[in-house]
Amino acid sequence: MFSACVWCRVDKTRSGPDPSTTGSGCGPRPALRKGTGCNTGAGSGDPACMVVSRLSDEQISRAFGEIFGKVSEIMKWSERAKGLSPVPGSPLSGDDRISFPYQVSHGVRGSLAIATEHIDALNKLVSVSEVLHPSAPFTLVRGAIEAASAALWMLTPKQRSERVLRRLRFLAKDLYLNSAVLVELGVKNPPSVTERTEKLLAIARRASGDTDVKLTRPTSTEIVREASSASQSSLNVLAAWQVCSGFAHGMPWAGLGMLEKEQSETDDERVVSLRLSSSLDRVLWATRAAMDVIEKAHAECVRMSQDYIVVA
Repeated sequence: MFSACVWCRVDKTRSGPDPSTTGSGCGPRPALRKGTGCNTGAGSGDPACMVVSRLSDEQISRAFGEIFGKVSEIMKWSERAKGLSPVPGSPLSGDDRISFPYQVSHGVRGSLAIATEHIDALNKLVSVSEVLHPSAPFTLVRGAIEAASAALWMLTPKQRSERVLRRLRFLAKDLYLNSAVLVELGVKNPPSVTERTEKLLAIARRASGDTDVKLTRPTSTEIVREASSASQSSLNVLAAWQVCSGFAHGMPWAGLGMLEKEQSETDDERVVSLRLSSSLDRVLWATRAAMDVIEKAHAECVRMSQDYIVVA
């Protein structure tokens, strides 16, 4: 496998950016594996020391193979279920009836499709092309975690009215963000956010029986935090998403905390040059966290729809 790398220059006198400190702008370093500290004995305070496994290359390759195989099966299920509705009498069938034309199952399946697509893209990158970029795998996993979390977040409530409300809250956020883009692009006479939101509110009032119901826009952190708990993952899914988001936003602490570092001197004695590169064990940790949410969301979707089609 070809391992790409990135070079950066770091002032020797700086204590950051470092995810183990509160002065880096990222806040206190989160625990990346529930209930444990650094399990490699490195004691560096970097997140990497808490997630780098002691698996052999063969074990890591086998683990990725299992993950990519599971994602492939879920994608095949989604393709077979295309155009079909939940079985009449199932929880999602009732949800869809009340939330029409913004069916809950549509939102769940759409988010699941996006999540699995990201992991499939990771497969094409690291397995097929055999290229391991320092940051790109983590940004793909971030997309998978966030999309799968949205699906699970919508499915988690036991009350139908709350599941419907979450679907509508998610769409209210979608309308808001879409409107901002249309304004930025200079689109003339864009659809009225107020009018479209009022349609969502009308459904929310019927579903909840509350004439004063609000469609507060959920934050990504809120969604991922609840999905992390609902997935029952042994990994800290929220922390995995935060690390991956650090890479997506180009935050220095993510690379300095998670990537392998090779130091060399520069022509300035106050500055060192760092060669940053990734490894599959680091990517595997985040991918496993994403897969835990994907599998749980898929299982709940199947259970609550009583399946859309008999899967061979």
